[in-house]
Amino acid sequence: MTIINIEAEHGLTRLEIIDNPFTRKYVEQFKHTLKTCPALGRHVIYGVWFPGNPGNVLKECHERLTDVIAELNAMDTNFPYESSLEILELRNTQSQSLLNKLHRAFTTADRSRTGATHVGQIQWSDKFPSSFTVLPEKADRFRYLIEQVNHLVHKAEMWCKTDRKQLGPPTRMKKYFKFGGITHLPNQVEFYANVFTNNSTRLLEENFFNYAKEDYNYCSDSKEFDVWVGKDILGKDYLVAYYEHDDASEWDIRYNVGYTAKLAVDIFDVKRADIINTDEFKSWLDNGGIEYTPAICGMPLGRYIEGKAELEKYISTTQPFKDIKITIE
Repeated sequence: MTIINIEAEHGLTRLEIIDNPFTRKYVEQFKHTLKTCPALGRHVIYGVWFPGNPGNVLKECHERLTDVIAELNAMDTNFPYESSLEILELRNTQSQSLLNKLHRAFTTADRSRTGATHVGQIQWSDKFPSSFTVLPEKADRFRYLIEQVNHLVHKAEMWCKTDRKQLGPPTRMKKYFKFGGITHLPNQVEFYANVFTNNSTRLLEENFFNYAKEDYNYCSDSKEFDVWVGKDILGKDYLVAYYEHDDASEWDIRYNVGYTAKLAVDIFDVKRADIINTDEFKSWLDNGGIEYTPAICGMPLGRYIEGKAELEKYISTTQPFKDIKITIE
């Protein structure tokens, strides 16, 4: 039996890893990556939005997006959208829709950039003419700029409410725990080896491993598991897209196609499977022409042995994880 031990300020969490051909492969890659990459942790809440006054956050995101788009257009890329402070400050589904478009331009450009046989074969969309070229000497700057679009979209959308998102904690999380404000949403803590550069936006590709076809046999939507492969997706997973009123049929809405050294640990009784198995979620899939599969929920790794209560208590303090030590026995 394989056990993963996670030590940090919250105390000790011990996880029992189930035994199958995929988990054996995953654990070996996790061990290898931990030798060279530092361990990190973060709290993830699905379907949350921040209430209260965002201050200058949306204005700063808009101004930065405007500058980034202007620089992209100076490269003759004809970026197809503009940021709108008026729309962002609505903080509603219309705001989220604009952010969804901006985000898809990023993902499509990044996909076509990496799949191109030469630098010039890049596009913003699969649905309308949008191809352009980038000079080789501008390639690194172009990549940085589209990563900025991604970063700014995710920063702004946390302040946008949709019909499906729920009230979340911008600062005093303990207050919302007291009244059960987020315990009805899927909450996870991700523990992972940092395989990213450029302020955690650029994946080191040598540390990413594709799922084999047979690996998908081990995906599950069962609530019996507490520990899952963490998501690393160019785009959005289906649950995130559902909360953000995105279109399930879009190419960049997907389940995991691969993995890094990242695991996600459930915190409360409500799990991803509870939302993914609702009639509303499955109707959203049907509207996008997507066939349901357990892979939409995820790849299970195991269960708690101990430390769940300590994790739950710690994340209620809003303190970041630091000095994390991960060992595998």
